[in-house]
Amino acid sequence: VRRFAVLRYLPNGLLDPSFGQNGVAVSSTFWYDALVNDIAVLPDGKIVVAGNYRIPDVPYFAHDMLFS
Repeated sequence: VRRFAVLRYLPNGLLDPSFGQNGVAVSSTFWYDALVNDIAVLPDGKIVVAGNYRIPDVPYFAHDMLFS
């Protein structure tokens, strides 16, 4: 996987149009072997995604992203 998406839904099950682009936020990078390890929703509704990725010929790195 080189990119990943985070979706936010409203209580009625529809995508939240105020989040990302019509409810969908896509990672902006094209890393090799991107892997999401954990997701947390903060009290203010922001979403934190943590994981790792690989750059060819370089060891793995930890990475986190914040979506709001």
